Amino acid sequence: MKKERFFLYDITTGDTELDLGVMTQSEAENYEDGSLRAVSESQLLIDKVLVQIQKDIRDGDLTAIDELLKFVPEEYLKGYLPEKL
Repeated sequence: MKKERFFLYDITTGDTELDLGVMTQSEAENYEDGSLRAVSESQLLIDKVLVQIQKDIRDGDLTAIDELLKFVPEEYLKGYLPEKL
C-alpha cells in the first residue's frame, strides 16, 4: 500500500486539526471521527480551496473563482456542466 502524509481535517470548519504523519489510507481512516476526516496532503489543499470558494460565494465575491477557472481546460469546464442547459 502507498504511504502518504495525512492530516486530520474538520470538514465543517475547514480547519486542519492534526498532522497524522506518513501512513497508508487505511491506517489514516482509523483517526476519523464525526466531522474529522483523514485526508492526504493534496486532498487537504483541494478541501481548503473548496471551503474558500464557498466563503467567497456567500460573500458575493467571484473574482478569485473567475481567475482560477481561467486555468481549467475548456473540456473540463464543459464536462462539469449538465448535458442539458
